[in-house]
Amino acid sequence: MANVIVVAGAGVSGLTSALLLSRSKANKVTVVAKHMPGDYDIEYASPWAGANVLPMASEENSRWERRTWPELKRLTEEVPEAGIHFQKARVYRRVKDAEAPGYHLSDYLFSTDPWYKSVLPDFRELSKDEVIPGHDSGCEFTSVCINTVVYLSWLVGQCLKNGVVFKRVVLTDIRDAKSLSHTGQPANIIINATALGSLKLGGVEDTTMTPARAQIVLVRNECHPMIATSGTDDSATEITYIMQRAAGGGTILGGTYDIGNWESAPDPNIALRIMKRAVEAAPGLAAGKGIEGLSVIRHGVGLRPWRKDERERERKRASLITDLMASLIKFASDVANGRHALSKFIPMGLWLADAVLCGLIIWKVPYTEIDWVAYMEQITQFVHGERDYPKMEGGTGPLVYPAAHVYIYTGLYYLTKKGTDILLAQQLFAVLYMATLGVVMLCYWKAKVPPYIFPLLILSKRLHSVFVLRCFNDCFAAFFLWLSIYFFQRRVWTVGALAYTIGLGVKMSLLLVLPAVVIVLFLGRGFKGALRLLWLMVQVQLLLAVPFITTNWRGYLGRAFELSRQFKFEWTVNWRMLGEELFLSRGFSITLLAFHALFLLIFILGRWLKIKERTVLGMIPYVVRFQSPFTEQEELSISHRVVTPRYIMSAMLSANVVGLLFARSLHYQFYAYLAWATPFLLWTATPNPLVVVPLWAAQEWAWNVFPSTPVSSNVVVSVLAVTVAMAFVGSNPQHGVSKPKQL
Repeated sequence: MANVIVVAGAGVSGLTSALLLSRSKANKVTVVAKHMPGDYDIEYASPWAGANVLPMASEENSRWERRTWPELKRLTEEVPEAGIHFQKARVYRRVKDAEAPGYHLSDYLFSTDPWYKSVLPDFRELSKDEVIPGHDSGCEFTSVCINTVVYLSWLVGQCLKNGVVFKRVVLTDIRDAKSLSHTGQPANIIINATALGSLKLGGVEDTTMTPARAQIVLVRNECHPMIATSGTDDSATEITYIMQRAAGGGTILGGTYDIGNWESAPDPNIALRIMKRAVEAAPGLAAGKGIEGLSVIRHGVGLRPWRKDERERERKRASLITDLMASLIKFASDVANGRHALSKFIPMGLWLADAVLCGLIIWKVPYTEIDWVAYMEQITQFVHGERDYPKMEGGTGPLVYPAAHVYIYTGLYYLTKKGTDILLAQQLFAVLYMATLGVVMLCYWKAKVPPYIFPLLILSKRLHSVFVLRCFNDCFAAFFLWLSIYFFQRRVWTVGALAYTIGLGVKMSLLLVLPAVVIVLFLGRGFKGALRLLWLMVQVQLLLAVPFITTNWRGYLGRAFELSRQFKFEWTVNWRMLGEELFLSRGFSITLLAFHALFLLIFILGRWLKIKERTVLGMIPYVVRFQSPFTEQEELSISHRVVTPRYIMSAMLSANVVGLLFARSLHYQFYAYLAWATPFLLWTATPNPLVVVPLWAAQEWAWNVFPSTPVSSNVVVSVLAVTVAMAFVGSNPQHGVSKPKQL
């Protein structure tokens, strides 16, 4: 269905609208106007215009000028019959104009750092000797000047070529335009381009419209470049501009910007001042002869359309935009920092997004076999009755994991058709990943970590690989580690202790966290309560291992909890830069062990057990006698004042990263213990994402380099060292109840 369009007004705006609309064959366009190109009337502003491109808008409202310049440039280069030519423009500024109160013509044109310098070609600041007398600075750029008489005629010709029909009509009401289409059909689109005519046009009657009277002198003299100044000393309504029209259209000398003045006759006194200012600004205009050297074609007056309080409106719009941006920034900050009701939906949204990502990874990324087949080979022997640990082996070596690993992977053995259904295994590990991520997010939320940290929990490529593309047992150990933190934060001490010991029963890597677990239970549950829970954990380990320790207890302990295991240099992620000889040396191993013990002692004395009730030295005499160093009231106070959700998470994750920093060798699957710990520990020391995110990104990059290189290993160790340092800075039981740091 065709659009029936009537454009009211035949100035540059109306004709341009008609031309652009007529380029679509679906539009039937009619232009109706009292005045047409070729007419000269005070009501018809376009023929009196210079016209040129001198940007007047603020940067926030510059979209029209930014879009218009490329088209005018194209017309100048490719369509000479449009009556446009290039011309250098010089803009001169006076400081006193910028500082004067009230309304000024285009403060933005005369800005000392204008936005348009990146839009208009050849922009440069003028040197002091290029600035005309009485002005303080200036700039120059390439612009265009339009002979509006020629340009209006060209627009008409282009419109006619596209089927636009013109009608001379005196409109008294905009609604009458509906019946004025040349098609005989009622117009379904009416465009009001009557400019100042909108003041009295029925159905519009825009009472904010008023004229900005422009008086000009058109001369035959030529002038290069175009000139515009920020003000004059003659009158607040008088301005200076000079531009030479294309195609022999003469040179416009201006002028005035007299708001609210309807006078149609030129004022001879103003005309003299216009000419005087023009020859002073451009002496070459009259060949040094002054006003007498000007060859005047005619004097003219045009009424520019202007809205009352336009500058105030613009400022209000700018203020509104600023306020809106400030509100949006505050809203985003509140949401990101957990201060808004919507904040709680960020973890949910990220969790759902990661669920989709896991599905896509399984669908698109090929599975990589590393340990799954070996796990299944070992489980096959267990299923067939083998209980002697040293005799249970797979393709990649002997069974070296505790009993809970055997039971979990036995379940997977049956679920995946004896380990042959790899896709199902990946899907099960995706469920495990999502469950672990959910627990991690709940732990972060309980510790009052702001939502802007949460995206780092779902962005790890290596972590997704460990879970859904490798199916390592570290995934289960990490799950139970975070589950223990979750229950400890909620003071469900027994369930938390059970979760931790089951995780330890999957892989002995969780021994790294044991010192912090003991201290958390000691301070949170009290001395006797901690002893009971520790004994429960030992009992669970013994219960899990019964089938194996009754067969060969030495073999079980030697394999499941082998502390002297020699790792291969080819698989190390963290010490590649040292070389194989040093890596395998006993001295290096002892040095790492010593530093591990030293740093744990620093954290224990300087952070985890630094409480006001008693020093560590003061606790020792009681502990060796199996007595609590605290009264019941002190235990209750410490449990609630010190052992906060943040303290629990900080202590356990700090112990973890200290162990990883001084580990003899880290393999890629160990990232399961680190990836979700790093964002929290970095945040505890500084809420600044410009610190947290780059460190996290460096760590992520290093763990994704395969095989590891000296550079990647250096980064792994360096970020771990920084994380340990920041964990120490950020963890302090005396501040466990303080307001969390925010962005």
